[in-house]
Amino acid sequence: MKLKNIYTVRILNPDAMSVIPKEKIGKPTWLVLLQKDVSWSAYAVVPDITVTDQFDLDIIFDKDFRSTTEVNIGDIFDIAFDIVDKRLGTQKVEVIGIRMDRPINHLENKDR
Repeated sequence: MKLKNIYTVRILNPDAMSVIPKEKIGKPTWLVLLQKDVSWSAYAVVPDITVTDQFDLDIIFDKDFRSTTEVNIGDIFDIAFDIVDKRLGTQKVEVIGIRMDRPINHLENKDR
């Protein structure tokens, strides 16, 4: 079974997330973690912001990401939510947990 880093993040401005369409909540989606000179594809399940301000983030090329970025609890990253809804734009998230777990992306979860 493949294990990788899964990051639990907290949305710093949950009020901005109130525009998430109800039909997107609970659905898997692609997001983009933005850094000054690079962006990283990520996979997540759209959270219901009326229930929680946190969700798990699966960086697709996590080994490459970790080779260039030190990630610690409390770090803040910009995440582009445009694919969920253009009104969400870019939001700041804080890393509140890191664990080794199965990938969220079902394509990476297939046993080889």
